[in-house]
Amino acid sequence: MGDAIALRREDVRSWLAFIIIGLLAALALGLLVYAWLEGGGDTVDQLLTGLFAPVIGIAGTVLGFYFGSHEYQP
Repeated sequence: MGDAIALRREDVRSWLAFIIIGLLAALALGLLVYAWLEGGGDTVDQLLTGLFAPVIGIAGTVLGFYFGSHEYQP
């Protein structure tokens, strides 16, 4: 029973890490496309500081927790 819980925990951690990294990649791509279409400017700077910086912090926290945790060993 304990092994099944540990395996499930690892699955959830890995999926959360993939979701956060996917969100970060999609946000970065969206901001790049927006900046390319709008030609840069003050709005892009506000989007970078208001959206991108917090998502990078969240992604770093999630990945640090994921890779810093103990691995499952059967």
